[in-house]
Amino acid sequence: MTDRVRVEGVRCTPSRELEAVYMTSEQSVVVTGVSTGIGRGITKVLIANGFTVFGSVRRQSDADRLQHEFGETFTPLIMDVTDRQAVERAGAQVSAQLGSSTLAGLVNNAGVAAPGPLLHLPTYKI
Repeated sequence: MTDRVRVEGVRCTPSRELEAVYMTSEQSVVVTGVSTGIGRGITKVLIANGFTVFGSVRRQSDADRLQHEFGETFTPLIMDVTDRQAVERAGAQVSAQLGSSTLAGLVNNAGVAAPGPLLHLPTYKI
């Protein structure tokens, strides 16, 4: 295992606690919000380190683009994280593909804008 991985200027120094995860054969992670930016960067680093990534996107065009870019180690999950039924369907898809395996991690990167002071927002909007 390498101590540092460099992908487009991003450095990742794995902690000792994660070394066991790096040593297992089938490592899968769910990452939300992978269309662009940080989520896409996280996906790229994880795949470069041997992980399989289930990544959430909202549009089919993003799913197709990322599937082409990352190949077989990427499975797009088309969903909006604010749509409970879509999230449940995505969870069922991940579960079905994993079979008896478990996830190595979950990265909740997707963002939701909720204008206004948090104190005055109803819980379902947060």
